[in-house]
Amino acid sequence: MRGETAIGEASACYLWSETAPGNISARFPDAKVLMILRNPIERALSQYAHMLSFADARITFREYLNAALRSNSTRIGELYPFLRFGLYYEQVKRYQSAFAKDRIQIHFYEDFSRDPRSVLRATFRFLSVDTDFAPELSNRHMEALVPRFFLVKNAFKRLGLWDAVRCRLPAGARGRLRNVAFQPRHAILLEPADRAKLAEYYRDDVNNLSRLVNRDLSFWVDAGDRR
Repeated sequence: MRGETAIGEASACYLWSETAPGNISARFPDAKVLMILRNPIERALSQYAHMLSFADARITFREYLNAALRSNSTRIGELYPFLRFGLYYEQVKRYQSAFAKDRIQIHFYEDFSRDPRSVLRATFRFLSVDTDFAPELSNRHMEALVPRFFLVKNAFKRLGLWDAVRCRLPAGARGRLRNVAFQPRHAILLEPADRAKLAEYYRDDVNNLSRLVNRDLSFWVDAGDRR
C-alpha cells in the first residue's frame, strides 16, 4: 500500500453468484459495481477454449455443450455453471436490487473491442480516478492457448519437461515453441448448428436483459457475433 484511496477486486464469478450482491452490499454499501457483459455465446466458446488449455484430451465444443445441456448437476465443475454464467438477466437484476443505480456501471464487450479508450474513460470517470490516464493496450493478457498435440503436452507435463525446457530458452525461442505447441484462441470456430442451439438457449434471457438495461442486444442471438 502506498496511501491509495481506492481499491478494488475483480471476479467474473461475483456476477453469477446469488449471494455476492447482498454480501458485498452489507459489507461495503458504498461500493461501485462495474460490469462488462459479453455475448453469452462467445463467452461460452471462450470458456471452452480455456478448458482445452488444461484438458487431458481434446473434446469438441459440441460434445462439451451437449454434456452441459444433459447434466443436472449443480456441483461447480467443468459443466456447471458453464452455460449459466451467460444468463445475465437475473444476475444484473440482483445487483440492481442491492445497490443504488448510480453505484452500478454496465459496459458491453463489443463497445470495448471497438473503442476501448472511450470505455476506459467512462470507467475512470465512474470510479473517480484520473480520466486522462492512458493505459498500455497493445498487449493481450490471459488468452487461452489450446494444445495442438494433447499426447505430447501431457507427456511433457507428466515428466516435468515443459517448464524445464521453457525456462532454458531465450524469449524469442520460447515464443516460437509456444506457437508450435499451441494454437491461438481465434483458431477455434463455432459451428452454425452449435451457435443456433446456444442462441435458442439464451434468447429469452437476452430479450429480458435488453429491456432491463434499455439496450437492444438481440444481435447476440439473432445474427451471431458482430465484433
